Amino acid sequence: MKARWVKLVIIAVVLYGIRGAGLIKKICQSGVFILALLIMATPVIADDILSQLQAMQRQIQALQDEVQQKQQQIDLMQNKIDQVIKKQEFQQNNRPQTADSAQSQSVLSTTQASKNTSDDEVLFSDNEVFASEEKQQAWPGWLNTFNINGNTALRFEAGSNQQLNQGFTDTYRLSDFNLDFSFEPTPVLDVKLGLQMKELITKNPVRQGLKIDDNGVFNHQFVIKYAYADYEFKDWFQLRFGAFLTPFGVYNESLHADYDSKLVERPFLAEEIIPAPWTQLGIQLHGDIMFSPAWQMNYALYSSNGLEAEQDNNGQLKSSRIKDMSHQLVSRFNSNRATGGRLGLLGNDGQHHFEWGVSTYRGAWNPLATLNLNMLGSDVWYHYKGLDLRAEWALAVQEIALGKQHNYSWYTQAAYRWRLYEPVFRFDRLRNRYFDQNGAFVDDRHRFSVGLNLYLGKFFILKTSFSESIFSVAQRHDHRVITTLTAGF
Repeated sequence: MKARWVKLVIIAVVLYGIRGAGLIKKICQSGVFILALLIMATPVIADDILSQLQAMQRQIQALQDEVQQKQQQIDLMQNKIDQVIKKQEFQQNNRPQTADSAQSQSVLSTTQASKNTSDDEVLFSDNEVFASEEKQQAWPGWLNTFNINGNTALRFEAGSNQQLNQGFTDTYRLSDFNLDFSFEPTPVLDVKLGLQMKELITKNPVRQGLKIDDNGVFNHQFVIKYAYADYEFKDWFQLRFGAFLTPFGVYNESLHADYDSKLVERPFLAEEIIPAPWTQLGIQLHGDIMFSPAWQMNYALYSSNGLEAEQDNNGQLKSSRIKDMSHQLVSRFNSNRATGGRLGLLGNDGQHHFEWGVSTYRGAWNPLATLNLNMLGSDVWYHYKGLDLRAEWALAVQEIALGKQHNYSWYTQAAYRWRLYEPVFRFDRLRNRYFDQNGAFVDDRHRFSVGLNLYLGKFFILKTSFSESIFSVAQRHDHRVITTLTAGF
């Protein structure tokens, strides 16, 4: 039985092998056929795959070109933004906007502390003040370069107020209102106009006890603070012509407004020695020179009509006081043009901001151009986080009929910003000699001032200060309390 089963198994295997051989043959025949088809179809498939790869490569190249084009556009926009920031920070006082000012004095100056405040550090803020980018793109091209901004201040004063012999104490005053316009008709031409509402005093009203001088006249009038055009050949070589703020120190160009200064009461230097805002009519060369990413220099050289004292109908000078010569853009008889300039060195490592400058001025101050006024000044500023330190000094050597008189003034100021609060301290010193219709006068005084600024919003600041002035010659004191609500727009 076993042998029989063995034979059957062998027969079955053989038959299956024969059948399998046929199957193998068929498979081989089918494989040869498929291989032949593959051999015939391979060039077509290869060409198709190659064309797809080439199409993908072209798409990748197109995407790379588009990315490169977008990057170039981004770089161009970044350069324009850098130029705008640079102009804003340098042209507002060559610029800080230190933490002191809403406009920068240079790339090394910080924007005013109020504008640096984040949304969670203000009591309120309006994020919808400015038009969106989409709306700006819908405007005509020239309109995008036209800007209007400014600031205003409402002041309340109280105190003895004797130093200026003014009777309007314990009263509200519109102490400051500025409108600034700018327009760029071409990428290299920048036109600016600044208007200031000035409190004009025809005659000081004097109050003596219950008696009031009714002849005192007050009115407000817009005056030209600056009106000039800037033509930029290079960053380091720009031409300015028209009426411009005198680049003497930093207070005159950047900090004279109540909104920009730490204390709204001006230092003696910016009242008696430098008649801030001091506007000149003439031509100026200025520019910025980069030494490294952290250091740069700026300069300003100008020729202008200068200052000129007024004279009465008899040809007598009314006053030799420098502050009485401001805002006279046209010298009627003075043919001796004034010259001057400022040289500044600025540093910024990202946290520490430093600036040091030297200023000069020379020009005749009487209508006959026989008496000269020579001025020399220096300023220094340091800012680190919330700490802001500033000092300025100025010397004026004024020729008079009987020789020369020397006037000088300086101040030092410290402030520290902590969130919404900013305490400020300043010390002033002045020694000034002049003559007017009342005769010769020596003004020798110093002053201590303390203040507290409350940042209610990004562009909304409440400033309160107390000052005590000591008059050495008159041997008396004068105190003043000032509260001012300022707003920028």
